[in-house]
Amino acid sequence: MDCCSDSCDGETSIEVERYVGNVKRASTSNAGNLVVTRKVKQEYEEKYHDWCERIKDALAQRSGFVSVEVFPPVPGGQQFYTHLVKFDTLKDVVDWRSSETCKALMNEVEEYTIDVDIHILRSDHASSLVWGIRSENSDHPHPIPWKQFTAVLSCLWPTASLLDYILSHFFHAVGKTPIPVIMIVNIVLNVAILVFFLIPNYMKIFDWWVFQKHDLLTELKVVIPTVIMIAAILLLVIFFRKYD
Repeated sequence: MDCCSDSCDGETSIEVERYVGNVKRASTSNAGNLVVTRKVKQEYEEKYHDWCERIKDALAQRSGFVSVEVFPPVPGGQQFYTHLVKFDTLKDVVDWRSSETCKALMNEVEEYTIDVDIHILRSDHASSLVWGIRSENSDHPHPIPWKQFTAVLSCLWPTASLLDYILSHFFHAVGKTPIPVIMIVNIVLNVAILVFFLIPNYMKIFDWWVFQKHDLLTELKVVIPTVIMIAAILLLVIFFRKYD
């Protein structure tokens, strides 16, 4: 379990508990999250903490369990405990909620709590490289900026170069075309290829690298081939432009 301090309005520090399971969430738009908020009766605080430890142990045994984060009440602010439980798929969430283990634990905790609110949500982990959503496979919550830049550049540069070459011939064959039309077609195709194909597949391969700091040798094993690829494509572009 990992603990990290978060501040509220720059004044109050709270301890957020995070327990990570053995499953790495797949890059899918069908990932499932279970969000539960509860107000714990003061006289049952200690029992509730013991219950939290037992439910973490139970979750660790479940298929598809990714992680659970526990956000405690903030003094002078919100008075609820919030549990964010992440699963690989929505089906894993439903299976957990309908299991006898979950039902028994929920029945037990009813005595300790009031004002319980439960929501099942779907999330898209595949977009995390672009939009900076948390990685479920790493202790680092967001993409490291220079690695995110390298990743997007290594996907964008080949795509833009190839599309520019293809579209230049296409519009030459079509005839005189307004420059704004050429630009919007180029941009739309580039963004579509990146968002729907290249970035999700890049995440499947390099998720371990984009969200983590590594030793210099490991970093160079990714950076050097990327630089070589970009340089090679640049030379090809110059060559084809010169002899086209």
